[in-house]
Amino acid sequence: MATGATRRDDVSTLAGAGLVSLVGAIANGVFGFALIVVVTRGLQARGAGAFFEGLAVFAIASNLAQLGADDGLLRTIPRLRVLGRTHEVRRTVAIGVFPVLVASTLLAGALVAAASPLAHVFSRGPRNAGMLATYIRALAPFLPLAAASVVCLSATRGFGTVLPFVIVDNFAKPGIRPVLEIAVIAAGLGTVAVALAWASPIVVGFGVAAVALRVLLLRAERGDRVEPSSPRRSTAELAGEFWRFAAPRAVAGFLGTAVLWLDTLLVGALRSTAQAGIYTAATRYLVMGTVPMQAIQLAIAPQISALVTSRDHERVQNLYRTATAWLMAASWPIYLTLAVFAPLFLRVYGQEFVAAQRAILILALSALVAMATGPVSVVLLMSGRSQWNLVNGVMALGLDVALNLVLIPRLGIVGAAIAWAVSIVANNLAALIEVRVLVGLWPVGRGWYVIAVASTVCFALTGLAVRAVLGPSAVGFVLFVVAALTAYVAWLRHSRELLQLPLLWERVAAGLSRRGGGTRPPHAASV
Repeated sequence: MATGATRRDDVSTLAGAGLVSLVGAIANGVFGFALIVVVTRGLQARGAGAFFEGLAVFAIASNLAQLGADDGLLRTIPRLRVLGRTHEVRRTVAIGVFPVLVASTLLAGALVAAASPLAHVFSRGPRNAGMLATYIRALAPFLPLAAASVVCLSATRGFGTVLPFVIVDNFAKPGIRPVLEIAVIAAGLGTVAVALAWASPIVVGFGVAAVALRVLLLRAERGDRVEPSSPRRSTAELAGEFWRFAAPRAVAGFLGTAVLWLDTLLVGALRSTAQAGIYTAATRYLVMGTVPMQAIQLAIAPQISALVTSRDHERVQNLYRTATAWLMAASWPIYLTLAVFAPLFLRVYGQEFVAAQRAILILALSALVAMATGPVSVVLLMSGRSQWNLVNGVMALGLDVALNLVLIPRLGIVGAAIAWAVSIVANNLAALIEVRVLVGLWPVGRGWYVIAVASTVCFALTGLAVRAVLGPSAVGFVLFVVAALTAYVAWLRHSRELLQLPLLWERVAAGLSRRGGGTRPPHAASV
């Protein structure tokens, strides 16, 4: 049975790794926003639309090429270490990485060959199609390194540290891209140069990821205990176990990425490239609210895998509820603020982007539902239910495509927002029900209700009152932020013990000690 001390240790570990991840996610969000501003201001709506459509094709292809090996290694490495089978990790990493390199190389060649047909499907007009085809051809050669980099970084997380991921994917690559794009656009170097400015950091990122993975693997092989009674399994046995989990996740991950980016392509195909640019730039604001989710998911996944392997249901339940409360505490204020002051934020890109304010409102409200379920997809995956995750992905993509085809011709980007919102809500509610029935976990505790009420009162009601008086102006926004944050912080302080917030403060005060940087795999005998 889990003791109060072990539950506290779980939450403390989540706090430490989560804070490191949060810093990285915030940096990634800031750099990503800077990139969107540079592209929209430099290329205008039509040029930005072609650029975003090219990234959409690349992102979907890259996720498909990962074959689910990223989540496979993230789940399998902590399990092997808990079971005293660290000697099998090296072969498991090879089982995951090499097929990805082969598949991504083949897919890159297919993209180059199919660039023109794809561009004519998703763009209206020969000039727009020509730009999109150029982006696809220029980005395709980077596909193998992009897919392999994601898999390697995911494997490093399986060793209980988020630092390589944070350094490469949150700071290095997104930090370099806006600088390169400013230089390229200012010099007027054209479409190919814009694509290369975005893609070139992938090369360095892969090198760092591969070195970090090797270092962590050697350290684990030297330091982990080995279960002497465990029989040596063949590579075929390891591969069979690995790909039985990863294969469904490959399809589900592809579907999830397709839902994220398909709207951009369909808006370009059914309306215009300029509308695709407006829609994509506007909806990237929603990424700001996913910053806490990224941090929580990075931190909690190896913990959940290890604890599920150790069959400690009480500790998993406590960790899930705490993570959900923290996630809501950080994300609900962001989405409620976006919903109320959408016109103000959209003017940053240019006046033509303000047309997307209703789309922002719809998607922000759907995101509240997603955040209220907590890291539910991670819990479902790390408990070994990748098949159910696949079912959810198929359902979400089906809803998204069907609704987009019906609504975009009639409602434009508002229709695209409705389609995406429905798929978000359906996907998260399905996963919530599955986690409840199959795993016996539920994210709603007392802290959940405290955060829901506090954020609604402080940000939704206060924001609407300020906007009714002063409109969506900069002055009104500043006054709103001061009033809302003051009340919200006081509310959280009053409920700090219930929400286990002192543990977060302890990790900050300790300067993010080494143990806070990751999750040490608990041995089966000590949990």
